[in-house]
Amino acid sequence: MDRSRRALLSALASTGVAGLAGCPGLTGADTPEPDGDTPAPSGDDRSTFRRVTSDATLAGPGDEGDGFGEAVALSDRRGVVVAPAAAGVAEHSGTGTLFDRDGWSRSATVEPPVASAAVALSGGTALVGAPQAADESGRETGVAFVFERADGEWRHTATLTATESADSDEFGRSVALAGDTAVVGAPESSRRGDESGAAYVFERAEGEWRETATLAHGDPAPGDRFGDAVATDGETVAVGAADDDTGPGTPATPPATDALTEMVGSVTVFERADEEWSRRTRLTASDGREDDGLGYSVAVDDGVVLAGAVFRESYDELWTGGAYVFERGADGWTQVATLVASDGDDGDEFGASVALSGDRAVVGAPSDEDPYGDRAGSAYAFTRSDGEWAEVAKLVAADGTVGDAFGFSVALAGETALVGAPNSGGPNDDDDGGSASVFDLDGIE
Repeated sequence: MDRSRRALLSALASTGVAGLAGCPGLTGADTPEPDGDTPAPSGDDRSTFRRVTSDATLAGPGDEGDGFGEAVALSDRRGVVVAPAAAGVAEHSGTGTLFDRDGWSRSATVEPPVASAAVALSGGTALVGAPQAADESGRETGVAFVFERADGEWRHTATLTATESADSDEFGRSVALAGDTAVVGAPESSRRGDESGAAYVFERAEGEWRETATLAHGDPAPGDRFGDAVATDGETVAVGAADDDTGPGTPATPPATDALTEMVGSVTVFERADEEWSRRTRLTASDGREDDGLGYSVAVDDGVVLAGAVFRESYDELWTGGAYVFERGADGWTQVATLVASDGDDGDEFGASVALSGDRAVVGAPSDEDPYGDRAGSAYAFTRSDGEWAEVAKLVAADGTVGDAFGFSVALAGETALVGAPNSGGPNDDDDGGSASVFDLDGIE
């Protein structure tokens, strides 16, 4: 079964839920037991949450099927929204629209040569992943385009490729950027097993980008899709492998059994020391079950990793989804919380996207049907206070409708959240070019 983000978005374009299923199985963990799920109402009272509508809605060209909002990113001064099928330098080559956060006015448009699927933003640099693009030799390995702002203009300044790339690697399926450090995922790289995956680190020095590290699963296996999600804060890199078959145990505590749990998923953490990147640990959920898909989405910030498990069973409902918080302490990385939606329901796919900034987190649920109908979508805001994570708001579009897929992408910078709805307008509307919504979380506790 194809569990990629592209497959999820295709499924979200229809209004039925037929075919969505989870397969509970064995349990296993690579990390210590947490304190339990994030506190939330239970039973029939689970809907007692604070609902917040967007402060602003950003729109692209508006052409049907553009997918504006499929990927979003935020920095301190601006935001960027990708429309992978919009008309750019060629038909359906895609665009990235930049908005200034002061008033959210459209400030520029970057146009990669081919359709894009992921975006990251740091200062005056944008990184756009194009996993179906051909490299200079004509092989469809995937590439990542670097755009930089100088003298008020955005220009394409570099094209990143992997030195060990091959056809259909999907290099650029995921991207992350922090200052002069970029990370690009290639989940279908097969050098260590068919679609076992890889990720690559690039560093910028004196204006030039060069590949400095290849990151791989510590125990690669066919079908892991390591690199489907990547995140970095400059000193730590987190790489998701949602289809990883994992068993109990950590590198320090070998598994007590050889049994594996299919597609539980994992996140591998790498840290930089003396300019070298080293694999530190593999994170798995303490209550992980078959098909959970931990690592489908991932974020990292200052010693905290947030990872989505989009197919997790919560409240005894299939594919409700969940997200796990891991923190780095004196004894290494520990799972500290499990985040779930207070009104979670069957098929919400909570955890399809995650974002993290300081003591705030946002998690997307693009198949949520409340309040606008089937697969309209939503997102949830969480805050850490005194070491505890709690849901503080449900984020919804100001004018959502069936099939929007609101929450398919999320970004967070300080107190500002940006949520993409790439099917906005509904699957049967002529205007489903997509949108993105801005939320000011200041004061929401």
